Amino acid sequence: MICAWAEEGADALEPDGTLVHVDAFPPERLVDTLGAGDTFNAAVIFALSGGQSLRDALTFGCRIAGKKCGIHGYDGIV
Repeated sequence: MICAWAEEGADALEPDGTLVHVDAFPPERLVDTLGAGDTFNAAVIFALSGGQSLRDALTFGCRIAGKKCGIHGYDGIV
């Protein structure tokens, strides 16, 4: 189970029940939050499918979602 909490970061449960928390990575200036949740989900799925650990996948998801919030639309996400 994975839950994104916007500016509070994200939490997930490891298969053994261990809680994993990752802080958010807010942009310097908040521009556009529309689609940030979808961006987070896609980034986490991408990272997990590439073999990253749950913690690393959450961190990647939070970083990419934070970057998305600092730009209009999806231009500039790399």
